[in-house]
Amino acid sequence: MECRPTRAPAETTTEMEPEFFNRKHRRASGVKSVAAMKPIPISAAERIAKSYGYDQVVIIARRVGEKPAPCGEHVTTYGLNKAHCDAAARIGDFLKFKVMGWTKENGV
Repeated sequence: MECRPTRAPAETTTEMEPEFFNRKHRRASGVKSVAAMKPIPISAAERIAKSYGYDQVVIIARRVGEKPAPCGEHVTTYGLNKAHCDAAARIGDFLKFKVMGWTKENGV
């Protein structure tokens, strides 16, 4: 699990506007298309922490079902400083291994 502490958030923050909120992915049938599954960068968790005033952020993302393939789970953690980073990483590991049933081989 990658963890990157940073400085305290600046006094002014910008509202987070993830790319998927701004895109219009619609088929002719009106069903939204699904983007390719990819890892959530730590910078996304950092933006959430700074935008909403949190010391630790743990993001769990899942794609379930048979379609669209591939299916899987992803965990990203962020901490404001080293202590918060370590705590968020421990929470992420607990969720991955104890709750979600990951193994050491697939839970890097």
